Amino acid sequence: MRRFDRHALEAARDIRADLRRLVTGKAPEHPDAWYGRTSRQILRLMLHLGRAGELGKSAPPGLLAALNLGHAVAALRTAADSPDLPPSGRKAAEDALRELQAFETDPLGTANALVPLAADASVRGVSQAILDAADALRGLESLLSFGRQPRTA
Repeated sequence: MRRFDRHALEAARDIRADLRRLVTGKAPEHPDAWYGRTSRQILRLMLHLGRAGELGKSAPPGLLAALNLGHAVAALRTAADSPDLPPSGRKAAEDALRELQAFETDPLGTANALVPLAADASVRGVSQAILDAADALRGLESLLSFGRQPRTA
């Protein structure tokens, strides 16, 4: 495997890992710090894909969806921990974060599960963050599977 191919696959893997850490709450820093690091990862991925020949031609669409999901998750984490929100708003954020645990294996199913939670949220900012996460997941399917070996039965 050429170096550019390897770098592109590593960048995609790193973006998935960053998203996983943020969603599961295992990110070592404040959620806002994730945005800058993952932005750099996406730029690096795009650079490597441009140099990766055939692999580069299969660049996953919606790379910015990863940033959008990270931003939505950071907003949900902030809402879930905010004493200034009514309990219903915090609960909606917590429920959405719980649903997001399945984002990697079933992004479209997770997006569909989030929509009713947004409708039930009584706080506009929380509702919008949930909808933003659902929209981002719809654009992430290619990135989540990029460079992975198909599973065999």
